[in-house]
Amino acid sequence: MIEIISINKSKNEFYSTSDQSDGFLACIPENTTLNDFFTVARVKKDSYSAGLIKRLYNGLFVSARDVYKEYQKYYSIEYESIEDFLFWKYFVPKNISRRFISQLAPHEILLYGSRFSIIYTFLETEIMSESLKSIISEIREKYHENTN
Repeated sequence: MIEIISINKSKNEFYSTSDQSDGFLACIPENTTLNDFFTVARVKKDSYSAGLIKRLYNGLFVSARDVYKEYQKYYSIEYESIEDFLFWKYFVPKNISRRFISQLAPHEILLYGSRFSIIYTFLETEIMSESLKSIISEIREKYHENTN
């Protein structure tokens, strides 16, 4: 599960025009590997498509932060809830963070990436965004099948 977060500042008094608020959230099993991405995308490891998939994978896991872990380790005393933390630190609307947190399974991570992360450029194109959503969805489905 992945979603782009684009804040319309004119509709929310909490955001100023200097806030760097656009980004994305993603839920994915913590032990997801590059091979999982290749398998789900049905690409051969040495193909052109594999290069794109590898860039998606690396962009997701290298440039995004595990915000649940960050919250637990550094901010749980400062913020009452992870929803508050995501709202005030990363400008994630609470309705979006609640939906993601409610679907976060054991051994899954909650990733946040800003609009300056590598993966965000992929998410701005519809075909890459849909491909990544599909890959993550299938990886999560397989993970849940194997843990039940």
